[in-house]
Amino acid sequence: KTRGLLYCAYRRAHRAAYIHSDPARYHDQIALFFEFSSVLLWQKKKV
Repeated sequence: KTRGLLYCAYRRAHRAAYIHSDPARYHDQIALFFEFSSVLLWQKKKV
């Protein structure tokens, strides 16, 4: 389920970046996505 959520978030970021066609915003979204996924992975390891 978490993978699906991450994929949705990634697709949303990608779409938003495409619509704005703003490279800075795109990289911001990707950085956020990776940060979010790494936090999720860390929480999974902790449990």
